[in-house]
Amino acid sequence: MTMSTLTDLAPLWRTQCPLVPRPTPSSSVFRSFPHGRPSIRCSIAKEESAVSSPYSSGAPGGHSDSVDCVVVGGGISGLCIAQALATKHSSVAPNLIVTEARDRVGGNIITVQRDGYLWEEGPNSFQPSDPMLTMVVDSGLKDDLVLGDPNAPRFVLWDGKLKPVPSKPTDLAFFDLMSIGGKLRAGFGALGIRPPPPGHEESIEEFVRRNLGDEVFERLIEPFCSGVYAGDPSKLSMKAAFGKVWKLEQNGGSIIGGTFKTIQERNKVPKQPRDPRLPKPKGQTVGSLRKGLAMLPDAISTRLGKKVKLSWKLSSIRKLDEGGYSLTYETPQGLVSLQSKSVVMTVPSYIASSLLRPLSAAAADALSKFYYPPVAAVSISYPKEAIRTECLINGELKGFGQLHPRSQGVETLAKYASDLLSRAGLTNCKIVDSPLETNVKLRATDGELLSNATLYRQLVGSLIYLTVTGPDLDYAVHLVCQFMTAPHSVHYAAVLRILRYVKGTFKKQFVVARSSTEAEYRALANITSELLWLRWLLHNMGVSQTSSSLIFCDNRSAIQIAHNDVFHERTKHIKIDCHSVRHHLLQGTLHLCLIASVDQLADVFTKAHPPG
Repeated sequence: MTMSTLTDLAPLWRTQCPLVPRPTPSSSVFRSFPHGRPSIRCSIAKEESAVSSPYSSGAPGGHSDSVDCVVVGGGISGLCIAQALATKHSSVAPNLIVTEARDRVGGNIITVQRDGYLWEEGPNSFQPSDPMLTMVVDSGLKDDLVLGDPNAPRFVLWDGKLKPVPSKPTDLAFFDLMSIGGKLRAGFGALGIRPPPPGHEESIEEFVRRNLGDEVFERLIEPFCSGVYAGDPSKLSMKAAFGKVWKLEQNGGSIIGGTFKTIQERNKVPKQPRDPRLPKPKGQTVGSLRKGLAMLPDAISTRLGKKVKLSWKLSSIRKLDEGGYSLTYETPQGLVSLQSKSVVMTVPSYIASSLLRPLSAAAADALSKFYYPPVAAVSISYPKEAIRTECLINGELKGFGQLHPRSQGVETLAKYASDLLSRAGLTNCKIVDSPLETNVKLRATDGELLSNATLYRQLVGSLIYLTVTGPDLDYAVHLVCQFMTAPHSVHYAAVLRILRYVKGTFKKQFVVARSSTEAEYRALANITSELLWLRWLLHNMGVSQTSSSLIFCDNRSAIQIAHNDVFHERTKHIKIDCHSVRHHLLQGTLHLCLIASVDQLADVFTKAHPPG
């Protein structure tokens, strides 16, 4: 069985408010097959030293301790892989175990039931594809499956109003989220009347703007990417994120041409009989479970039984000369050493990076480069009488939710930050000038393990929400997010320093940049205003200004917007800033210079550098 076969067993999870950062947890498979049966032996060390047992087909007394595979990670990916191996591929791995560092299974799937309410703090739905439905049925949850109404509208906030998104082809001509010109542009582009592919791997933004136009991207795709992938569509790969749509243009010359070609090729292949056990969803919809999504990992864990080991934190893995791998775990019973012929890792890439470095520095470096966008979830309950009558459909509140494009603005109140400081006991603390100490390097094993990590996780989760309007917090918060599984005292101290920085710098911000380019351009407009004031002040003091003021910017797109009066029209939500900067650029008051990011001195305000 290859790695791709294993990873394909994990279902695709969807969420209207994204709570699963992208990229998805890495799934790595390590296999080694010397002569003899794949096996594992386990021994518990008494003096905090791990003792490895040699390969053996059984333990003393005739009881077999041998397994064929260790699945590292008890999230949904690891559990689905384990269940598939146990039920459909038992000849490949008749004996296996699943190890999870936390005291529960499910990973980012977090269902909470309290005070008569039931809500999700992780993903809140899934795509009811046949592989996903198979996993639900195999877990004994068929009767608990809940499918959404395919006719329920989805909404996008635009110009202060919630506008429905077309749910079927017949809606395309009548929905008001896009203008007539935008619809025509999308239609002609889908037919192939658009610029040719650029010859390099396109981002989602590049692909959609080129094929379907600006309105489709800004009003549909951008909020969808933010909502599902929690990422920046200008950086996400189209081929990786929406591979099926990308292939349509590759195979058929256009999106519609590729669609017809795909249908023709599909009709030539005999259709495989569908599993009669599976329910058939009606239309495009999403699914959940009666008591929340946590029912699925809990059910799989129950079926796997003693094969699932909780609170087992993998501290090291090494390859053995005789074949196979040796894994050392920190467990409630002490250090445990395992030997296995095959290992499947379904942990976040930054965790896999540190674990795999002794095996492959190149693989570790590649895994460490994946970025996990910070995401926050807020669950709010409203009484029925608070819902306005005009928001009801046939007397009921219907809909799959709403997406908010970043260009529409987000408001974050300073009270949120003050409540966060109060929760951490830092109301009267001294402030600091930077979120992290100079040249700080946090490691997973630094300091003492926190006996209760609940407060740490709550504070970090709240800080993630603040990064929406505080980009200067991104680097520091991303760093402390890496230790959510087992935080230590040093990591908690870093969180407290971030909060002290927040106390001194946090302000209410009403407009949030929807992309890195917009953020750079707003900063460019701000520095232009500051420069004009300084030039005016110097002029009044008798200091003449005969040359342009130089502004160094490390964002090429922001410079292009300032110079190109056509290009900036595609970015209407920063139009005023465009006029201001471009006017003074043409007057010769300022001059824009491109600078490499590594040479950008302004980064001292957003990186862990000392004040001054």
